[in-house]
Amino acid sequence: MSDRPLHGCCNRSGHDILLECSFACCTERLLIVLRDGKKILGTMRSFDQYANIVLEHAVERVIVGKCFSDVPLGLYVIRGENVVLLGQVVRPQSPSSIAAALLQS
Repeated sequence: MSDRPLHGCCNRSGHDILLECSFACCTERLLIVLRDGKKILGTMRSFDQYANIVLEHAVERVIVGKCFSDVPLGLYVIRGENVVLLGQVVRPQSPSSIAAALLQS
Protein backbone atom coordinates (compact mmCIF):
# COMPACT_ATOMS: atom_id res chain seq x y z
CA MET A 1 0.00 0.00 0.00
CA SER A 2 1.37 3.45 -0.82
CA ASP A 3 1.78 6.26 1.69
CA ARG A 4 -0.42 8.65 -0.25
CA PRO A 5 -3.78 9.63 1.24
CA LEU A 6 -6.80 7.60 0.19
CA HIS A 7 -9.04 10.67 0.02
CA GLY A 8 -8.22 14.23 -1.00
CA CYS A 9 -9.16 15.77 2.36
CA CYS A 10 -7.43 13.07 4.42
CA ASN A 11 -3.80 13.51 5.45
CA ARG A 12 -3.36 9.91 6.61
CA SER A 13 -2.89 6.76 4.56
CA GLY A 14 -5.17 3.76 4.95
CA HIS A 15 -2.37 1.90 6.73
CA ASP A 16 -2.07 4.72 9.30
CA ILE A 17 -5.81 4.61 9.95
CA LEU A 18 -5.75 0.81 10.34
CA LEU A 19 -2.74 1.07 12.68
CA GLU A 20 -4.54 3.65 14.83
CA CYS A 21 -7.66 1.49 14.86
CA SER A 22 -5.67 -1.59 15.86
CA PHE A 23 -4.30 0.03 19.00
CA ALA A 24 -7.69 1.46 19.96
CA CYS A 25 -9.72 -1.64 19.10
CA CYS A 26 -7.65 -4.61 20.30
CA THR A 27 -10.24 -5.44 22.94
CA GLU A 28 -13.25 -4.05 21.09
CA ARG A 29 -15.59 -5.87 18.75
CA LEU A 30 -15.36 -4.94 15.09
CA LEU A 31 -17.82 -5.27 12.24
CA ILE A 32 -16.25 -6.00 8.87
CA VAL A 33 -18.28 -5.96 5.67
CA LEU A 34 -16.75 -8.04 2.87
CA ARG A 35 -16.97 -7.61 -0.90
CA ASP A 36 -19.42 -10.50 -1.18
CA GLY A 37 -21.77 -8.80 1.32
CA LYS A 38 -20.96 -10.98 4.33
CA LYS A 39 -20.87 -9.23 7.68
CA ILE A 40 -18.26 -10.57 10.11
CA LEU A 41 -18.08 -9.59 13.79
CA GLY A 42 -15.10 -10.38 15.99
CA THR A 43 -12.23 -9.09 18.10
CA MET A 44 -9.24 -7.99 16.02
CA ARG A 45 -6.04 -9.68 17.17
CA SER A 46 -3.65 -8.85 14.33
CA PHE A 47 -3.27 -7.24 10.91
CA ASP A 48 -0.49 -6.66 8.38
CA GLN A 49 0.56 -4.14 5.75
CA TYR A 50 -1.92 -5.63 3.25
CA ALA A 51 -4.85 -5.11 5.68
CA ASN A 52 -5.21 -8.87 6.23
CA ILE A 53 -7.00 -9.17 9.55
CA VAL A 54 -7.16 -11.92 12.19
CA LEU A 55 -10.37 -11.98 14.24
CA GLU A 56 -10.93 -13.95 17.43
CA HIS A 57 -14.40 -15.19 18.44
CA ALA A 58 -15.65 -14.30 14.97
CA VAL A 59 -19.25 -14.79 13.85
CA GLU A 60 -20.97 -14.22 10.53
CA ARG A 61 -24.11 -12.16 11.02
CA VAL A 62 -26.90 -13.24 8.68
CA ILE A 63 -29.71 -10.69 8.41
CA VAL A 64 -33.14 -11.52 7.00
CA GLY A 65 -35.69 -8.72 7.24
CA LYS A 66 -35.65 -7.46 10.81
CA CYS A 67 -34.22 -10.71 12.22
CA PHE A 68 -30.62 -11.83 12.41
CA SER A 69 -28.60 -14.86 13.42
CA ASP A 70 -24.92 -15.30 14.23
CA VAL A 71 -23.03 -18.25 12.72
CA PRO A 72 -19.93 -19.03 14.85
CA LEU A 73 -16.63 -19.01 12.93
CA GLY A 74 -14.04 -19.00 15.75
CA LEU A 75 -10.57 -17.73 14.80
CA TYR A 76 -10.94 -16.17 11.35
CA VAL A 77 -8.49 -14.68 8.85
CA ILE A 78 -9.77 -12.12 6.34
CA ARG A 79 -7.76 -11.21 3.27
CA GLY A 80 -7.39 -7.42 3.09
CA GLU A 81 -8.51 -7.05 -0.52
CA ASN A 82 -11.97 -8.34 0.48
CA VAL A 83 -12.58 -5.71 3.18
CA VAL A 84 -15.08 -3.03 2.16
CA LEU A 85 -15.89 -1.53 5.57
CA LEU A 86 -14.37 -1.87 9.03
CA GLY A 87 -15.90 -0.30 12.11
CA GLN A 88 -16.04 -0.58 15.87
CA VAL A 89 -19.19 -2.07 17.39
CA VAL A 90 -20.45 0.08 20.25
CA ARG A 91 -22.91 -1.42 22.66
CA PRO A 92 -26.06 0.71 23.15
CA GLN A 93 -26.14 2.69 26.37
CA SER A 94 -29.10 3.07 28.66
CA PRO A 95 -31.37 6.05 27.84
CA SER A 96 -30.42 7.78 31.10
CA SER A 97 -26.68 7.66 30.34
CA ILE A 98 -27.29 8.97 26.80
CA ALA A 99 -29.30 11.88 28.21
CA ALA A 100 -26.55 12.62 30.76
CA ALA A 101 -23.92 12.64 28.02
CA LEU A 102 -26.01 15.03 25.91
CA LEU A 103 -26.49 17.38 28.85
CA GLN A 104 -22.73 17.48 29.51
CA SER A 105 -21.88 18.50 25.94
